[in-house]
Amino acid sequence: MTIGMSMRFRLGLRLGLGVTLAATLGSFNALAAGGSPAVSFNPGSNGGFFAGVGESAGSTPDPMLVNSSSSPAVITAITLSGANAGEFRVSGGANSPCAVGTTIPRSGAAGNFCGLHFTFNPASVGSKLATATVTFSNAASASFALGGTAVVAMPVLDITLGINSSPDVALGSTGPAFVAAYVSNRGAHTLNINGFTISGANAADFAFTHVATKAPDCTVPGLVTWSPAPAVSCQLGIAFRPSAPGARSATITLASNDPARPVVTIPLAGNGVAAPPAPPPVPVASTVFVTDLWWNPAEPAWSLNIVHHKQLVVGAPGSDSVIATWNTFDVNLAPTWVTLTSGTWTSGQTFTGVLHQTTGSYFANPYLPGQAVDSVVGSATLTFSDANNGTLVYTLFGVTSSRAIVRKPF
Repeated sequence: MTIGMSMRFRLGLRLGLGVTLAATLGSFNALAAGGSPAVSFNPGSNGGFFAGVGESAGSTPDPMLVNSSSSPAVITAITLSGANAGEFRVSGGANSPCAVGTTIPRSGAAGNFCGLHFTFNPASVGSKLATATVTFSNAASASFALGGTAVVAMPVLDITLGINSSPDVALGSTGPAFVAAYVSNRGAHTLNINGFTISGANAADFAFTHVATKAPDCTVPGLVTWSPAPAVSCQLGIAFRPSAPGARSATITLASNDPARPVVTIPLAGNGVAAPPAPPPVPVASTVFVTDLWWNPAEPAWSLNIVHHKQLVVGAPGSDSVIATWNTFDVNLAPTWVTLTSGTWTSGQTFTGVLHQTTGSYFANPYLPGQAVDSVVGSATLTFSDANNGTLVYTLFGVTSSRAIVRKPF
């Protein structure tokens, strides 16, 4: 070996040993400082991108790459991959933007983070997925999951029918409210509801109303923003009140700014039935017993004979009826009889009924059934203030008047 070669060998040896020693010391220092840098996204994903085809939507807020170790990290690459990677874009965020070559300081140091901004630019309708990967010269890579929904770049009215037929409803009644349709928007632009009306043969039998469900009522004018299926934006509630028996029908017409379907119609149907008969009134029990001959001492020429049949039967309706015969005089001062019957107690001390007059064959001749005639000639009300005093109010032969009455002594 020559002297020159020997010198070069020794110099190379010293240089080699120096580089090796520097690398070893560097690794030792890195381990002493906390090991390889650890960088991760915060948050770790964004699956809420939404845009119309040919339009775009950006990340809000932008995710941040945060260095949680005590060594700085240097970005060497930022890439997009996955089935729909071509429909997403990545750039530096507005706050401390990330880029290839960016050094993210260690944890605890000022600015130990940087941001990335993602843009969704769909080329077709549907769900889209991609992954953003950031690699470092001295740290494990960090990944960010991307997801988006692409829809038609216009408002799209979506009608889901609810119950378009009401059950049978009695005339004079309103049936239970029901949702005829749910309205949603499947497009990327706001849907404007411009109006909805009810028309058709029996339109007056149907009316918009509130139905207590989770969806709000549609309003006119109203705005319906995009909502992912199966969410519902608003509903059309209907009340049905038939005005006649039988099948009833009408149509809801809804207008919107959907260019493909600016007007849609929704059928309505219902059936009117006869109202059930009203239940008989609950009988009122009398609180007095009035069987006797009643009169007015100041007017002794007439009297009222009252027969009160008041009988309580255990387990049966029993009886609490009144029949009264009133002997008085007609307009020609001729004696006449009328009978108070077909009445009810309207309170414990008030009885109201109908006045009848009966005519028949002469008493000296054989009875002739064909000559018997029963006529309604008025009405009367008996009101008793106590067991011995009362008032007779009547309309007889078109004349209305009243008389005080008391029991006739014997």
